[in-house]
Amino acid sequence: MINIDILPLRRFLKVDIMISVDKDLLTTDEAMLYTGLKRPTLYKMVSSRQIPYHKSRGGKKLYFRKDDLIAWMTDKHVTSNLTT
Repeated sequence: MINIDILPLRRFLKVDIMISVDKDLLTTDEAMLYTGLKRPTLYKMVSSRQIPYHKSRGGKKLYFRKDDLIAWMTDKHVTSNLTT
């Protein structure tokens, strides 16, 4: 019997399904899957305003715009040393 760890596969499938759905606003759990950040890290970054987020009208829930997360993840562009 082959013992396969399916947790990484399940994570990939969840992210793939979420991305395929045209959804602009992500919950905290979805943002964790999308960015690969763990919950404590995400909350720490929110509290120190290192990552863009929005609060619900009541202020209890956090939401993340997918476009904001993409911009945040790709804002540190590094060029290569290769010459053409």
